[in-house]
Amino acid sequence: MKTVKFMIWITILSSFILIIGYVFWTEEVKFWTPTPKPDSVKEINMGEKAPLAVIGINGDLDRPLLIHFYNPFCPCSKFNFKEFKKITSDYKGKMDFLLVAQTDKDVPNLKSEISNKFFNKINIKIDTSGNIAEEFGVYSSPQVVLVDDQGYIFYKGNYNSARYCTNKQTAYASISIEKLLNDRGVPDFTSQATTPYGCVLPSYN
Repeated sequence: MKTVKFMIWITILSSFILIIGYVFWTEEVKFWTPTPKPDSVKEINMGEKAPLAVIGINGDLDRPLLIHFYNPFCPCSKFNFKEFKKITSDYKGKMDFLLVAQTDKDVPNLKSEISNKFFNKINIKIDTSGNIAEEFGVYSSPQVVLVDDQGYIFYKGNYNSARYCTNKQTAYASISIEKLLNDRGVPDFTSQATTPYGCVLPSYN
């Protein structure tokens, strides 16, 4: 009888450890390494003309544009949301913002739910096909593409080296915006800034 109880407790404890391990992997560990790059990704680099037609812009930009690639089911996108929201507040009136939300799941009222999280109005596109990310060569979330007012990609990459965007020395998105708005030259970051970390976008799964 004692042996049976012992085996039951061992089974329960093992199951508990496995569940904890699985959660830790899915929510934390797997994001410590770069997002696997799909073979089909289009190479669009900094300094190149941005494919603005895919987001409905066919003329000149009035001011710089920040495009935020977001997946509502990605833990990294959720943790990054506060930083993106702060940027939209800090630079309101100095540049335009577009949030591209990509999901392969049916999420009723997703656009309005995202919009309600902002004090100031921003443009939001729901990209179920993944066409926008494909044209910009983006396969991970969260990612930022900063386009200057001439339509060229000024910066493309991560928001920060820290998952919670707490490291001010590696606040790549904010540093790039400051450089662009104050004419301080192009960003000169290490590969840590431009190697995507986060979740593979649904269109590449």
